[in-house]
Amino acid sequence: MSTSVVEINALSARYNRALLCEAGVASIVFIGSADCGKSSLIETSVARLRELRIAVIACGAARGSGGRMEDIAAYVAHTEVPPGQGLRAERVRHILDRVELRAFDILLIEDVSSYVGVEKDLGEEARVCVFSTTDGEYEPGRHAHLVKQAAAVVLNKIDLLPGVSFNLKTFREIVRLLNRDARLFEVSARRGDGLGAWLDWLRQMALTRRHANRWSLSKNRAAR
Repeated sequence: MSTSVVEINALSARYNRALLCEAGVASIVFIGSADCGKSSLIETSVARLRELRIAVIACGAARGSGGRMEDIAAYVAHTEVPPGQGLRAERVRHILDRVELRAFDILLIEDVSSYVGVEKDLGEEARVCVFSTTDGEYEPGRHAHLVKQAAAVVLNKIDLLPGVSFNLKTFREIVRLLNRDARLFEVSARRGDGLGAWLDWLRQMALTRRHANRWSLSKNRAAR
């Protein structure tokens, strides 16, 4: 009996998760529309977290970074995705198998600039939904299933609030209605507003995974 695409993705996701956990690498997937600023947020985060060894996987060529990501990240991989599809765990697996994961603290994965197909499990530890003030305050409700899965929601481009029609209170209420537990960050990746709390969250993700890995290794040694 042939294995379905869904089954292959599930198997690859489990493989990726086990591989990343064993290496002590925190892994985060970023999803959002083409104009929400995912690339800018990732690039700015990498630039400001110089104490961490950060690997990046991005769908397609670097857009708007001018190739700078390669200069500031510990490792960068660009992968093409067929139109109308999101990134698949099998493709992530092929990339992870080529690198020494223990050389990194955290892996940031930028999925396609679309909401089509991004619900697939890639084996990540956490998922981040990125929205923009230019998208309107009701955008989280249009993608409720993704917000419900998110560990964090980022509202980007808050520096544009004075010039756009955006109800911040409504946005917050929708996010909280869909997911009370998700961390909510309001930032400007371009100007730097609100990035402190967001960067602290990324640091904590990396630290927690590293400590969990050390505890697991110690427990395994003690059991021998």
